[in-house]
Amino acid sequence: MEYPTTDELSSSHDDYVQIRAADPASTEKQVVQLRGGESSGDFYAPVLSTFAVIVELFTETSDPPLAVDASECLGFSVDSYQYLARASSLHGAKEEVCGFDKSREASCYKSFTDAFQASKTVARLLIKKPEGAFYCTGWLLGSEGHLMTNHHCISSQTHADNTEFEFNAGGSVCSISCTSARACSGSIRAKSAALIYADEALDYALLKLPAGLSVEYGYLRLRASGAVLSERIFMPQHPAGWGKRIAMKTDSGWRTVKSLTMDGCATDQVAYYLDTQGGSSGSPVLSWQDNTVIALHHCGGCPNTAINSYKLVNDMK
Repeated sequence: MEYPTTDELSSSHDDYVQIRAADPASTEKQVVQLRGGESSGDFYAPVLSTFAVIVELFTETSDPPLAVDASECLGFSVDSYQYLARASSLHGAKEEVCGFDKSREASCYKSFTDAFQASKTVARLLIKKPEGAFYCTGWLLGSEGHLMTNHHCISSQTHADNTEFEFNAGGSVCSISCTSARACSGSIRAKSAALIYADEALDYALLKLPAGLSVEYGYLRLRASGAVLSERIFMPQHPAGWGKRIAMKTDSGWRTVKSLTMDGCATDQVAYYLDTQGGSSGSPVLSWQDNTVIALHHCGGCPNTAINSYKLVNDMK
C-alpha cells in the first residue's frame, strides 16, 4: 500500500496530477486525479493498495502552441512516499489476542441482532502522518455525526485532515475471510473531519463527520454510570486494519469485565480478555445487557484495557 506525499504543488486550474497503480494487472483500479487549484503546499495523496505507482502531470495545451518562459512554469515535486500502513498503539503497548483468537467476522453474528447492528456504527480509520500511515478504529457517537476514537490515533486537526473514514468494511457473509490489512473494502465516507476535542490523559478524540452518517449507519451511546464488574461485553473492531470483527466469546463462554481498577496505560481502567490487535485502538466496549458503550478500548497486555465511559462523559460535560 502506497501514498505519495508532495510538496510545492502549484499548477493551473486546467492541469492535473494523476496517480495510478504501475502494474496493469493490479487489483487496485482507482485512478487518483488532483487538479490545479484544489490543493497547494504539502499534502498526502490518497492511499492505493499496490506495490508501485505511476505519477503523471497532465497540462493543458494551446493551439497554436505558444512560446513558454520556463521561469514561469508551475509544477510539483514528490518528496516521499509511505508504504504498508501500521496499526497504531499507545506508547508501544501491544494490543493482544489472549490465547486463541475467538473474535469472528462481524457477519458471523448477524443472528445477534443488537450486536450486529451496533457493529455498523464502527469505521476503519487510516491516518496518514509524517512517520507513516496507521490503522485505528472509530465509531459514531450520538445522532449528529460525531465519531470517537483514541487520542493516540488522532491528536490534532492535521491528523483529522488526513484520515480516511471507511464504513461497512467487512465480509457480507461469515465464510468470507477479511484477515489482511484493508481487506473487504467498504465505503470511504470521508477523507477528513473536524477535530472537536482530544484529551491525552483519557486517550480519546471526538470528531465531527456529516450528520447523515448517523442516520445511515446508526449510532452508539456512552453509559454515564460506567462499566459494571462481571457484566457481559462485546467489541466490534478493525484489528490490524482487517475487515470488521466482533469479539465476545471464549472457549468456555462469554467475555466479561474482569476489573474496574486496572493500572498500566492509565489508572483505574476497565480490564477484559476480549481479543484485540493493533488497529483495534479506539473500539467501543459494549454492554450485552443494554448495548451502551461502557468503555473506550485503548491498550493491550492481556487483560486488554479501556477508559471507563463515565470518565469520558464527565470530561465532555
